[in-house]
Amino acid sequence: MHHGYAGTLLGPMHFAEAGSGEPLLLLHATPRSHRYFRYVLPLLAPHFRALAVDTPGFGSSHPLPDSTSIRSIAECFVRFLDALGIERAHVFGLHTGNKIAAALA
Repeated sequence: MHHGYAGTLLGPMHFAEAGSGEPLLLLHATPRSHRYFRYVLPLLAPHFRALAVDTPGFGSSHPLPDSTSIRSIAECFVRFLDALGIERAHVFGLHTGNKIAAALA
C-alpha cells in the first residue's frame, strides 16, 4: 500500500493506494478517513487501482474552510484525479461519500 498527497482547490488531500488497473475512488462517510477502507484495499488491489482518500477536513487532508459545499468538495476530487493523471474512475461512496460521488458525476 502506498500513501501520498495530491493538491486540490481546498489544499492537499491524503490518500492510500493499492493495486493496479482501472481506478476506483473510495469515499468515506463523515467523520471517517481513508482508514475506513484499510481492510478492503488489499481485497480490491488484484482488480483495481483502489484509492481511499481522506475527504478535505478529515484524516490527514487539509482542513476545510468555513464556507464549503458538497459541490466544491466534488470539484476537489476532480483536481485530485487530475493530479494523479486519472481521466476516469469508478467511484464508491458511503453516506457523505455518496453525496460527493453524486456531485462528482
